[in-house]
Amino acid sequence: MESFVLKALYLILAVVIVSLFVNRIVFTHSSSFETTQTQRLVDTATDILEKLVGNSECLAYVENATVNGQKAELEAHFVVDKNKLESFSSKFYDAQPDCAKSFDYGYRVEIKEVNANFSFFETIEEVGGVFKKVLKIIDGKSVLFVIDVSGSMSNPGGKFCEDRVAKYQCVSLFLLGKEPDNAVNICHDVGFIPLMSPDSEVALMTYTSQGSNCYIDMVVEKTKLDGEEKRRQIVSKVLRNLRPKWGTPLIVALKHALEYASKNNMDTIVLLTDGYDNSHRSDYCGEGKVTVETLSKRYGKYGITVHTIGFGHADESLLRKIAKEFHGEFFNARSCEELISIIKKKKEEVYTPKSWLFGDKQFSFGESLKQKVTTIVPVVVRYNDTFSMMAKAKITLVAGELETLRGFVDSICRTSKQSWLNITLHNKVFSEGSKICMSNGKTKVCQKAECEIKMKSIEVPGFYRIKGSKVNNMVVLKA
Repeated sequence: MESFVLKALYLILAVVIVSLFVNRIVFTHSSSFETTQTQRLVDTATDILEKLVGNSECLAYVENATVNGQKAELEAHFVVDKNKLESFSSKFYDAQPDCAKSFDYGYRVEIKEVNANFSFFETIEEVGGVFKKVLKIIDGKSVLFVIDVSGSMSNPGGKFCEDRVAKYQCVSLFLLGKEPDNAVNICHDVGFIPLMSPDSEVALMTYTSQGSNCYIDMVVEKTKLDGEEKRRQIVSKVLRNLRPKWGTPLIVALKHALEYASKNNMDTIVLLTDGYDNSHRSDYCGEGKVTVETLSKRYGKYGITVHTIGFGHADESLLRKIAKEFHGEFFNARSCEELISIIKKKKEEVYTPKSWLFGDKQFSFGESLKQKVTTIVPVVVRYNDTFSMMAKAKITLVAGELETLRGFVDSICRTSKQSWLNITLHNKVFSEGSKICMSNGKTKVCQKAECEIKMKSIEVPGFYRIKGSKVNNMVVLKA
């Protein structure tokens, strides 16, 4: 179950988060490096940040679930574990995390929840799941289900029958009343195929994309639900095709759905997604430029109603727009509990957003600083089953002499191999315990390495060939 606070946050912050997803924010500050070198540094910063927030060895939240009858760990990309964040901000407050160590650059990361304060009275109320609301308005109609099977549908989806399920498993229950492993549902009567009336007609289309190729598959052609054998055949076909992979060509899928519905006299489309459209570029998948407006002009005359469902962290703005253009309704389900179950919501007390910092605290300066970039991506900070917060993860990545020296020390510390470094220094360099430092007499900066360091101070700027070796768990540097 998700809290009222989380629901409210998603509604209030939708515009902010959509803008972050559509336009990743990148700021750069560079010295004399070429544009290609700057872009390389931006790419490196993005790779490190995405590893930190998307890898379970770093900050990504991992949920245990049953997949095809087997216990499995589901890794939620860009959903970070609040407990891991607390540990990182303490353990790595002035050093790079072990799971994302850079031997070439220095970096510092700030994860900051979106700034907003909320205050609510404490009440408890029961709310019906999206399934029952949709069933009520489509039962007896000719309905085309259009289902997102992109890779993110394998992420954790919440709970059903007290069991944790992936998103695609929840969607299987939503459509069929069964999970993809054909397990029997013993909790609630759900599933459009078993519960819609015999005069209903259904068809089912799935969509995903890889690179610039779209895969829009007609899994079930238009079928009347006037017999149990027909229902069983539909269930069997759908179970074989709910396998998440790749991207989300939402608008292209809508175009195909409208075309199919108009040719087959179907009056309703139910479109479900958990993500953001990646088919907005011109001529994506060879379809030409497709927009909601152009589709409305072309297919509006057929009177097809389109209902949209956002499951998880979907593009609510786009889904509302589609529903409005085609005279349908938008439904929002942040978890499996909201999609197909009766849930309880509890309004929370005042909450003040938090922030966390970790990584190198100081960097090269003056002529020793070669280049610096900053990149931001949106994330979700997960506290527990009932509460999460939207946040921005920002990394500042630095290329400079101090960063090169610290990386050199860390490499020797890890490998225990003797090595040489050719480097031009513009400031005094010296060690303090496990820190490598530089100073110009007025400013002093240090970075923490993995081993203790022993070296004679380098007092005069210039070119140096430095020998590094590991002796008794200490890195010895000689210029």
